[in-house]
Amino acid sequence: MTPIYMAFAAGDLMPKTLARFREVRSHLAVNLRYSSSQVQKIQLAAGELDAGFLIGPFDHHDFQSVVLASEPLYLLLPDGHDLLQLSCVDPFAIGAMPLALGDMSEWESFRQRLRDIFGRYGIGLHVAYRSANVLALVGLVRAGLAATILPDNLLLIAGPGVAARRIEGDDVKVSTVLAWRRDPAPIVSDFVACARTVSGIAE
Repeated sequence: MTPIYMAFAAGDLMPKTLARFREVRSHLAVNLRYSSSQVQKIQLAAGELDAGFLIGPFDHHDFQSVVLASEPLYLLLPDGHDLLQLSCVDPFAIGAMPLALGDMSEWESFRQRLRDIFGRYGIGLHVAYRSANVLALVGLVRAGLAATILPDNLLLIAGPGVAARRIEGDDVKVSTVLAWRRDPAPIVSDFVACARTVSGIAE
C-alpha cells in the first residue's frame, strides 16, 4: 500500500488516517511518500500510486475523490505589523504586499488556487520571494521581509515572531482531497474508509 501526501495533509489528516488504518490492517506495510499535488495527479494517471492526498478540487472521470477538509486561509505577518491590530484581513489589503510563497515546482496547485481566489476579487499577488520549504517561508516573514499565506493546519509551525490573521471571504479557503482509482483494490477501499472516518465524513 503506497499512499502519497502533500504538505497540507502531513500534520493531521495523513497521520490520523494511517493510525486508523493500522488498527484495521495491522499486518500490512504502508510505504508513505511525499509528493506535490501536481506530481501526484501524474502518478495517479500512470497507476504508480494507490491513493493521494492533494489540494482540491480534483475531478477526473477515471478517479474517485472525497474532500477531507476545507480550511480558511491566513495571512502570516511579522510581530508588530499594523494589520495585526485587526481581527481579520481584507483581501484587498494583500494585493500590494510583498509575499513569500511556495515555488512552482512544489506549490503549483496551491499557487493556482490563490490565483483563482484573489483573481475573483481582481487582485494580483506580488510574489517577492519563493521557496519550496514552508519553514523558509515562515522565516522570511519572521525577518520582516514579506508576508505569506497558509491554511489553518500549518499555523502551528509558525513559532515566535510571527502572527496570523484570517483572510476575509467565504471562498478564501483551500481543500484537501483524497483521490483514488474508480476500481480500487480492497486495501485501498479500507484506506479510504479510514480517511473518511477520521475526517467525520459518512460513506
